[in-house]
Amino acid sequence: MQRLLIISMILILFAVLLSGQITSDVEDHYQILRGKAVENLGTLPIEKGNELFELLNEFPDVIMAFFLAYEESSKLLLANPQDLVSHHYRVRQLWEEYKDKYSLPFFLSYIAKITVTDERITPYRDLFEEYGLYQLKQHYPNKRDLVIELNLWTRRFMTFKPTSGRDMAPYDILKRSNIGRCEEMQIFFISAARSVGIPARPAMTPLWAHTDNNHAWVEVFVDGKWSYLGAVEPAYEIDYAWFSASAAKAIMIMATAAFPAE
Repeated sequence: MQRLLIISMILILFAVLLSGQITSDVEDHYQILRGKAVENLGTLPIEKGNELFELLNEFPDVIMAFFLAYEESSKLLLANPQDLVSHHYRVRQLWEEYKDKYSLPFFLSYIAKITVTDERITPYRDLFEEYGLYQLKQHYPNKRDLVIELNLWTRRFMTFKPTSGRDMAPYDILKRSNIGRCEEMQIFFISAARSVGIPARPAMTPLWAHTDNNHAWVEVFVDGKWSYLGAVEPAYEIDYAWFSASAAKAIMIMATAAFPAE
């Protein structure tokens, strides 16, 4: 009995120490990100910079600091502050769910990040609820199954069609167009994946080896590794797509992240 009591006390002490270490790690990241956010906001016109700086004071945490540090100033200039608040609320919930599974830099890079490439900031995480996205997460607890169903779900609301001009955001795709080129399909899928807690990142090749063209697709982190799929395509498996053979011969394949890992 005494031995069990000692073991229990050791485990409790270890848990307390570990909790303190995690808290300290988050605080360290917060201080760094807040400094980057202040620097980023300093490039905006004074009125807009002050408006967004108020968000740092209202939400003094690592998530809002990350948003304001790593979203480009050109996007923040056009952003509605309330849209950032809506993302903050959703991402805070996801962090509570996944903070014991992913490191903070990994979570911020592949789940928290609002934009994917060059699209504008919109409140798509709230809009997705109207379209039934979060019900998929309840029905498919297995991440691999959820990825496949998510691909089919996004296909319901979007069709491939070449477009020109600035990349459309998920909000624009759902509310206005229902179409987009490969990069916009990539944006739509990754935004949906991140919203349900699936780590996702954009991948692309600037030039195929066999033809003068490029392509953009998606990578998702499931079963402890990165896998690829064609975004918004009616496929029933991952690590397989119409471009698999071409990608194997590509001169270069790139993937992006706020905090690149090995």
